[in-house]
Amino acid sequence: MGFQIMVISYEVVLATCNGEKYILDQLDSIAAQTIQPEKLIVSDDLSTDSTLSIIHSWSSSSSI
Repeated sequence: MGFQIMVISYEVVLATCNGEKYILDQLDSIAAQTIQPEKLIVSDDLSTDSTLSIIHSWSSSSSI
């Protein structure tokens, strides 16, 4: 009986609107998972705060 290798692959969708207070913690939490998602999709619903710039800054230094 041989060993089977299990490959886990998943994607994360994160919706936000004016989430500057929590968005960095949310993104860091997703990136810190034991198995990182293959893709992270962030949907911003026309935030009027700095949420979008935080997301752009984080994504430029992320490996996801």
